[in-house]
Amino acid sequence: MSPAHQRTADEVFAGHDRSAYRYVRVPDAEFAARHAAIRRFCDAEELDAVLIAGGTGTWDRNWTNTRWAVNHVGAQLTNYSYVVFPRDGDPTVLTFPIVAWLPARRAREVVADVRATTDQAGSAVERLRELGLASGRVGIVETDLYTSIPHVDHERFVTELPLVEWRTVTRQWWRSLRLVRSATEIAFLERAARIGDTMSAALAATLRPGIAEQEVFAVLSSAMISAGGEIPSMVLAASGSMFVPADTFQRERHLDRVLQPGDAVLTELAPRFPDGSECQIGRTYMLGQPSDLYARLAAVADSAYEAVVDVLRPGRTDEDVVRAASTINDAGYSWLSPIVHGPEGGATGCLPHIASGVDQPEEKRVTFAPDMVLTVQIHVGTADHGAGVFFADTWVTTQDVPRRLHTYPRGTALIR
Repeated sequence: MSPAHQRTADEVFAGHDRSAYRYVRVPDAEFAARHAAIRRFCDAEELDAVLIAGGTGTWDRNWTNTRWAVNHVGAQLTNYSYVVFPRDGDPTVLTFPIVAWLPARRAREVVADVRATTDQAGSAVERLRELGLASGRVGIVETDLYTSIPHVDHERFVTELPLVEWRTVTRQWWRSLRLVRSATEIAFLERAARIGDTMSAALAATLRPGIAEQEVFAVLSSAMISAGGEIPSMVLAASGSMFVPADTFQRERHLDRVLQPGDAVLTELAPRFPDGSECQIGRTYMLGQPSDLYARLAAVADSAYEAVVDVLRPGRTDEDVVRAASTINDAGYSWLSPIVHGPEGGATGCLPHIASGVDQPEEKRVTFAPDMVLTVQIHVGTADHGAGVFFADTWVTTQDVPRRLHTYPRGTALIR
């Protein structure tokens, strides 16, 4: 029998049929390809192992790297897990006991060595020692680009393994492993795009003056779950008058207001397919003919969108995106969201992160190549942030013109 706090897969599933716990996930061959790529990454970066952090984070996005690597998702109440992935040897998941012990949760894991722990940092130290890496080079892959691992964890790593050369390699990880997608990844991302299409169509069929803004969120969330999407996932919306504008940015929470004739309703949606693939879409719906201001905003947004999409071709760069989007500034408006980002999120989560409206610059040139999946989002607003429109779709680059993953109609202003 294993130690009391550890249970092998055979012990966890004793008396249970593992196949009864069905999860949607990419094929084993895809994970094998990813594992080979991680080992090549370790070779290129001269690392003996990577320590991949996972956590709940914003809309559960902070599991993105552990899911991609080994299909690991922790529990909401536990917040944090680590995956120790050696260059030579098998990966180990270090997670809260209920994830390691309960059959329905353990069935998600694709690696054999899943260890129950309430001290994830200490267990990572122990596992690295077991691997003979108490004096090796270990790369840390953080949960996202702007959120480090907990300070107390880092202190333990450098104190208890003082001979280890610790390196933060989050951005290198994204650039080397996750910018260019496999055919399987793209196929699963396209399934996430279908969920976004369904959500957008459901809202369009429901919108009318007289419904409460909370109903907008209810329709979107219900459509997402009914179409097979995971929760929590990003569902943002906002409503406001086009003739007396006061709100330009979609929100996580509804206001206590009822939709009126002459309103604009903005959405920004990032449904996640159950394998972890996330794909963004957004629209501006207008309840009646737009005001002159909103007609101009929509025209500028449509023009900028088409110009940006046109530069998503091999050999073009982030500088081309900025130039294409400059028509927004030329028209006297501004943008808040990054113009182009990876489908996993534009605020902190992934690379690339191009032309942010706030000070989050790219530190290295981004050159487009085939099989990158990129969200193009155009958020045109007035200087006082009182009026604005939003339009987003996700695209995959090819050898030539990019391909849109969505089937929902294009265009900023969808008039109801």
